[in-house]
Amino acid sequence: MTKPFSPQSSDFTRHSAIRYGAFLKGVAHKKGFNLVEVVLAMCVIAVAFTSLFGVMPVALQNYRHSMNLAMVANIMSQVSAELQQTPASEVLANPATPLPDRYFSDEGQDVTSTSAQAQAVFHVKYEAITTESNAADTDTNQVVASVKTTIFGGATSPTYSTALIPVTVDVYARHGGTDTTAPLATKTIFIPNYN
Repeated sequence: MTKPFSPQSSDFTRHSAIRYGAFLKGVAHKKGFNLVEVVLAMCVIAVAFTSLFGVMPVALQNYRHSMNLAMVANIMSQVSAELQQTPASEVLANPATPLPDRYFSDEGQDVTSTSAQAQAVFHVKYEAITTESNAADTDTNQVVASVKTTIFGGATSPTYSTALIPVTVDVYARHGGTDTTAPLATKTIFIPNYN
């Protein structure tokens, strides 16, 4: 007849010690990582960081390009608004350069001093589109625009016609104090000539 286990019996303590020892042996083998696991983990991390650092220069270049395009859009908007406020007589006086060239910083600030223009990032050039009517003089290629509005009820207003002077605005990027060969943006703005 076998005796039941009790905390006071020597068989209970021997049996629990054997089970506890077997548990410790299993844990002892699972204590840490072996060298192969560590090397594999380091290789995976190295490949991940290498690919991440390889993509960063391209991402930074794309970020700079998108910031430049956003700044060019802001400059073009500002210059267009100012040019539309320019009297037609001023444009007709000198069609080759209806307004003086302008320079802007990378933040879109107008650079007015000649010493700071060498560090400017953007350069704006204006030119009225001209055609030669004969060899003696140059006339602007004016476009005639007619405006007629219709009021509710079918009544119409008189037709107004005016000549429009097309002026091209080019925004160039500057590197090392010189303009790029092709403009970043070009826009044609029509200035009304009420004369």
